[in-house]
Amino acid sequence: MYFLLGNLYINFQLLWEPTSKLIASYARGMNITEFWEVFGEKLHLAAQQIKVSNQEKVPLLALKCEYIYTPILTSLTAVIVT
Repeated sequence: MYFLLGNLYINFQLLWEPTSKLIASYARGMNITEFWEVFGEKLHLAAQQIKVSNQEKVPLLALKCEYIYTPILTSLTAVIVT
């Protein structure tokens, strides 16, 4: 799981969609508490990096949350609803 989330920090957008789908499939197969423990940690880290970046006015090169986390959260919502 950490490896897949780490792939989202690579500045290569073609990799993000398939990785997001794999993460969503892990969410279906893992214990939900364990999944959110790992995923929540990474979301928190991303939020901290964005906050620091905004304070320092330094752009994040690899982290584009709108492209990375939106597809994952959409997939997870579909898992929870179904």
